[in-house]
Amino acid sequence: MTKDLIKTILYFDIFSYPLTGEELLFYNGLHGDEARQALDELNNLVDSGILGYSRGFYHYRGKPAMIDRRIKGNMLAEKRMDAARKYSGIIASFPFVEAVMLSGSIAKGYMGKNDDIDYFIVTKPRRLWLVRSMLVLFKKIFLRNSYRNFCINYFVDKPFGHQ
Repeated sequence: MTKDLIKTILYFDIFSYPLTGEELLFYNGLHGDEARQALDELNNLVDSGILGYSRGFYHYRGKPAMIDRRIKGNMLAEKRMDAARKYSGIIASFPFVEAVMLSGSIAKGYMGKNDDIDYFIVTKPRRLWLVRSMLVLFKKIFLRNSYRNFCINYFVDKPFGHQ
């Protein structure tokens, strides 16, 4: 279990993203007695200096500065969620659009200062290029080609015959 906890922290460390104890338990699928044991192991790792812990976040040792970055990024993502909902609704109103989902950093609840809002769009069968063309035209004409709130970079269409 200790190896899995450390691997999880090291993976998120690649993205400069410290984790709470609750997140570590969730990403490792731990509940009940296993969760209590994992929290004890995390405390032992902190006491031994292998991991750092401050302000409710576990991180690889010597990297507590990531905490401020994460908190600011989480707050920015929360602020930008209104725009994401608004533009998701606009995208969903286009003909042949089956589903609109967020992707990229906002889908993880984090945004950097210059990040845009990315969308993953599912279209009806054999309508992907038509929908993509309509959305690109909409963006160029009505949004002055702005990517900040309207980055439509992932498309798939449903397989033919699946309604």
